[in-house]
Amino acid sequence: MIALLAAATLATAAAPPLHRYTNVKYGYSTCFPAGQFKPQGVSDAGDGQVFKAKDGAELRVWGRYASDDKPAAEFASDIADNAKDLAGKSGIVTYRADRPGWAVFSGTAGSQIFWSKEMLKGDRIVVVQLVYPASSRAAYRDFPAQLNRCSVIGTAPF
Repeated sequence: MIALLAAATLATAAAPPLHRYTNVKYGYSTCFPAGQFKPQGVSDAGDGQVFKAKDGAELRVWGRYASDDKPAAEFASDIADNAKDLAGKSGIVTYRADRPGWAVFSGTAGSQIFWSKEMLKGDRIVVVQLVYPASSRAAYRDFPAQLNRCSVIGTAPF
């Protein structure tokens, strides 16, 4: 029992601290490991930001307003388009979960692994995407679950 507690403590101590990115324009927030990902600056449109890691991984976050009076249909179309874009011609989506107001999918494309959480609240659509080299799979094993828990829309801590 003591060995399990010690292992859990070491694993927690080894995890890099998470910083929160909050986008006031679209009312969402997410987190990123501070020492691992470097913010590239908020986009000119103020809709999001890209965070880059030295190993080539990228965390991309952005929000927007639905452009028509049927945001749920537009949201569903966005999910399909984003999955197609991330997978490319030779990739594949290997996991997908859809719930009212959000969807998560992941897969592979060449030597890359991708994960995406997409959220809808009212007329706001928010996307959080992680793309990383398959060679870094062990380093990112737990990060999608962390992103899933800390990415929120409409209840962002401002």
